[in-house]
Amino acid sequence: MFHVSAAQTLAVLGVLLVPLVMSAWDYLRRGGIVDAGQFALNSGGNGWVCTTAGAISGNVGVGTFLALFLFSQNSPIIGFAIALAYTSGLFLCAALAPILHARGEHFGIVGLVDLITKSHGLRHQSLIWMPLAIVFVLRSAVQIGALGLLVQASLPGQYTVAVVICTAVLGLYLVIGGYQAAVQSDVFQAAVLLGAIGFVALNLTVPTTPTAPVITFGTHHPAILIGICLFIPFSALLAVDNWQRITIAQTPQIARQSYVVAGIVCGFIYGVICLVGYFASPAQTMQAAFEMMLPAGMGWVVIAMLTACIMSSVDTFIMPLTNGLGPNLSIKRMRFIVVALLTITAVVSILMGDLINQVITAFNTLSVFLPVALGSLFLKAPGARAAFISMNAGVFSALFVNFFAQDFATIVGFMVASISYYAFQPRATAMGVS
Repeated sequence: MFHVSAAQTLAVLGVLLVPLVMSAWDYLRRGGIVDAGQFALNSGGNGWVCTTAGAISGNVGVGTFLALFLFSQNSPIIGFAIALAYTSGLFLCAALAPILHARGEHFGIVGLVDLITKSHGLRHQSLIWMPLAIVFVLRSAVQIGALGLLVQASLPGQYTVAVVICTAVLGLYLVIGGYQAAVQSDVFQAAVLLGAIGFVALNLTVPTTPTAPVITFGTHHPAILIGICLFIPFSALLAVDNWQRITIAQTPQIARQSYVVAGIVCGFIYGVICLVGYFASPAQTMQAAFEMMLPAGMGWVVIAMLTACIMSSVDTFIMPLTNGLGPNLSIKRMRFIVVALLTITAVVSILMGDLINQVITAFNTLSVFLPVALGSLFLKAPGARAAFISMNAGVFSALFVNFFAQDFATIVGFMVASISYYAFQPRATAMGVS
């Protein structure tokens, strides 16, 4: 999928290693002293700059690139619909930021898992954590798989070896600095991403040959648009990294402002990706299409951009999942969980192989959490059994349908989750809201 030159190899290694160097330098500067609050939540450092940078870079992963480019290349109406849905999702996060922040303060929690657990009266967070972990391990596997392909192309070797190398680098800087390292590196990664996309936009050229018709579905059923329009906007809200980023922001105003800016900036980024895909020839790869928009010898910009967007997505998925296993975890235990999650993610990435199928699978399973998430925000005393059954039944049904009817998996998973959530609610809860 990726082919790189010597300059591109340096770009991959540079962007890959910068977070590790930053984390190691900060660790040495502190004399090896690690604060638990900073390791878990970057306590005291979640101001406007870090929150905005994280919201931008964390919502432009390689799955986003692949989905927008490939759909815009083959079925433009689907690609443009996804871009609009992604963008509206970030504005939805901005609109609900004060509510999420207030709920976090009310329950004394920072993550989606914590909120669902406490609002539904569950005794064990692991009952909620497991289905969420399955989905976000799938999403992280997309990122690590793509990073493995980049490194494999840069350093001749097997894909498996490349994935192991990438996972080791990610694991090292997260084990050293935790969520603080992830947040601090977001500023660098967002700068690389914006600089590269801006450069591509300035050099964007319309091809002389006709492009594909905008309204064409290719091999997909038109029903896929229903899932895109109804559920992708909520996927941003359901992402564990966005939820935590909003609840730990220094103020609700910072959270809202950051996501308004992220919506504008990411909307621009999504639009550029769609146009590159739309203007690409049917046989062009994503890398080749982006490189065609740049002056000769500037292909390393594309590789640096892709590496940055991958790195920024994985680390901000892993740390919120780690925090989701319970409050006040020791640093030693958090480090163990980080290593375990990354190991599982790497194995999944190696076994699944096909990146686009990973992207679709991860998207199709995320919407099943919407009933429980909305219930946590708006229902009065929602039932614990309803949450457990809804989330697990939804994930299972979405994954099952995904094997033979990908275009319908989102809708089926959501319907199963919604019906289960309502059916198993205590009668009084099902009739009213808080």
